[in-house]
Amino acid sequence: MSRPPQPAHPAQVGLDEIVEAIAHSIRNPLAGAVLRLEALRHGAEPGSGERDACDSALESLGRIARCIDGLVELTHPPSAAPRALSMGAFFGAHRAGWRASVERRGRTLRIAEPDPGLVAYADDALLSASVDRLLDNAVEATAFDATITIAACADEQGIALKITNPGDLRDCDRSAAATPFRPAKARGLGIGLAIVRNALRSMGGGLELRGGDARTTATLRLRAPSAEAAR
Repeated sequence: MSRPPQPAHPAQVGLDEIVEAIAHSIRNPLAGAVLRLEALRHGAEPGSGERDACDSALESLGRIARCIDGLVELTHPPSAAPRALSMGAFFGAHRAGWRASVERRGRTLRIAEPDPGLVAYADDALLSASVDRLLDNAVEATAFDATITIAACADEQGIALKITNPGDLRDCDRSAAATPFRPAKARGLGIGLAIVRNALRSMGGGLELRGGDARTTATLRLRAPSAEAAR
């Protein structure tokens, strides 16, 4: 006796496809809500409760949009094109943008200029985006008037680009701090740190988080060109 035909199994759907579908279904209504709120805000008196309510709602919608963008980026690992990159030139190109981003939110950015001869093996665009994310995290984790420091130096492991801010990581699992969706994470989903970690790994580097002495340091580990040539 022949067996009855079995129903065909649906094709397995990848996580990236699921995220793309969810992102698409959320982005359109989200954009419409933002446009309507912006119109309401434009018609409200400056300093009024209506204007403040619109500003608060727009900020919340912005967080949702950034979360959606982060999920999409997380499911599409970057393709790096690293090269020998002067840290002096890198700091020079981005210094003004870093300072403006930090200081417009009421914090101070202290930039320790790197040695003129310091060179890392990195992808300029990916490294720049990673620094921007970590500076944004530092701002959100600190109080008004806090001072954030960014510096780069050579050490026994290669090139270290460090971002330090007041506050400590003693109350969290440092080994999992860049793992997304950690239930123990105090704020956010950890998506941004995971994206930075993936970007650095694509360049042959890594991300380290350390807490102590009432401060937190995020270290972007990069290879020196000499180390890359020896591979």
